[in-house]
Amino acid sequence: MILSNRYSKCLNVIDSGWADIKRKQREKEKLLKQSIDVDNVHPNVHIEIRDKRLEYRDNNKEIKSIDHNDSNDKNDNNDKVTLASDSLNIDSIQNLMLNEWHNTFKDSHVFTRYLVYSKYLEEGNIDALISANSFFESYLDKYYHFDDLKNHVQYFLFQYRKLSKAERSKITNRMGYLTNAIKSNQRSLEWKASDEFKQIQKVETIAGKRLKKDAETYFPNDPVRQELYYDKYFFAYIGEETKKIRTEFNKKCSVK
Repeated sequence: MILSNRYSKCLNVIDSGWADIKRKQREKEKLLKQSIDVDNVHPNVHIEIRDKRLEYRDNNKEIKSIDHNDSNDKNDNNDKVTLASDSLNIDSIQNLMLNEWHNTFKDSHVFTRYLVYSKYLEEGNIDALISANSFFESYLDKYYHFDDLKNHVQYFLFQYRKLSKAERSKITNRMGYLTNAIKSNQRSLEWKASDEFKQIQKVETIAGKRLKKDAETYFPNDPVRQELYYDKYFFAYIGEETKKIRTEFNKKCSVK
């Protein structure tokens, strides 16, 4: 009888302890289920994994809020956040273009490289290199000796350095500005060395003699009318003669 009572008491203690353990386990599962349900995560997912999902979800929301900002993106839906891969592609393209420029530069005409070293042509501008090479090669073959063209380039850079920053900023086409300056300088040299230049220096003297002779023929013994005739036709005569001389020079000039 005594043994039976002791056994009964042991069973009661064991049942009571097991009941407490199961009760605490159910409470813990209930709290865990409530937390998981709020975040719509499967109940078998580990807490650490759930936290990582929540972190990814919040970060994704932040990226989308930047990528689809209606106030800043009304006109161009393709103008989004630049991804790392896009940036790498841009860098790769720029590197390829820079390498192409250096390869072209190494094979460029000596005067083209001289313009780059003098900082007249910008490094990296391959179009300017090609244009300069084309100009120097074609004009050396047709119009200029090497030393003559070298003098033109040096004189041009000497004059260019005299320009203010404001005047330099107005030059939009550097190769066009260079070629026009060289052509103008060449025309000036050819003009001063031409027979026409010598003729035009004598135009005033020749015009004066001819007009005085005509005036005496038209108005003999009338000095007043002779003077009026001379003044009236002097500049017109010089203008016509100068135009004729210039036309003859332009036909022979190497620069068109």
